[in-house]
Amino acid sequence: MNFTMPGTGVTHQLIKQSGIFLLTCLFLFSLPANALAEAAASSFQVQYLQDSSDSEDIFIDINLGLTDKTTLLLSAGNTRATGTNSIDLDYRDIGLSHQLNKNFDVLLKYETISQGSEIETDTIKTTFTWSTDKWSFGLTPEYRDLKLLNTLTGRQVSLTSNGLGASVYYYGIKNWEYGVSFTSYDYSANTRILSLPVVIRLISSNALTVTSGLLDNATSVNATYFFSKSDLGAGYTRSKSAIDGQYSDVISLKWTLHNFEPFNIGLEVGSVDSSNNVGSTYSGLTLGYNW
Repeated sequence: MNFTMPGTGVTHQLIKQSGIFLLTCLFLFSLPANALAEAAASSFQVQYLQDSSDSEDIFIDINLGLTDKTTLLLSAGNTRATGTNSIDLDYRDIGLSHQLNKNFDVLLKYETISQGSEIETDTIKTTFTWSTDKWSFGLTPEYRDLKLLNTLTGRQVSLTSNGLGASVYYYGIKNWEYGVSFTSYDYSANTRILSLPVVIRLISSNALTVTSGLLDNATSVNATYFFSKSDLGAGYTRSKSAIDGQYSDVISLKWTLHNFEPFNIGLEVGSVDSSNNVGSTYSGLTLGYNW
């Protein structure tokens, strides 16, 4: 196997990048009190999703305006699925968004996903966005450290990846917004070996279920129309698995109501289909509050 045990090189790299993130946070938190007087808008959102395979997702997102240009992002969530290989994944994110000027802003984010000792991922990503009156261009480099439990030895094996995403949005037509994005990933080991029987017998079944979602690349297109008190959006995503090379297609439709401001309600439905004839449908509800 080409997997490497968690070593000091990976650990030092993750600590170094986490340190840069934390130093940036401390700098932004040390802004003078008068800069906090005019804070950006804040929001709280709860989302619940359920699909036809009996899995459930719940996420809580909090955006806190620290200054007129800086926002703190906090997120937590859980995914549960029953069946032969039950899943109980926990998500935790923290990030900072800062507007450098009227055209350029940057987002720093640290994400973790875990299920006991069976799987643990740590991701650091930075999004740079440049905007004009009609266009928005984004670039997102990321680094991820993934640990999987070897059931034979009881120890974890490590896999790292680097990703790069790019996005373009156009909102030059009244009431419309169009977007397209592409993300590609490069791994420190040949991920195809995760589909080999000998590896399947060694790695935790729950961890394998999660790693089946490791992507080689993903492309998304979406469009949104803004009404006076609501907006309607549709999206399509095609992704390629880094494990078996199979393709998956996700189609979604979301309707958000703003009739009850400062509250808003979102309804979402979608379908997931893959080239190995595995598919499902899902639906969800989002409740939000803005201040």
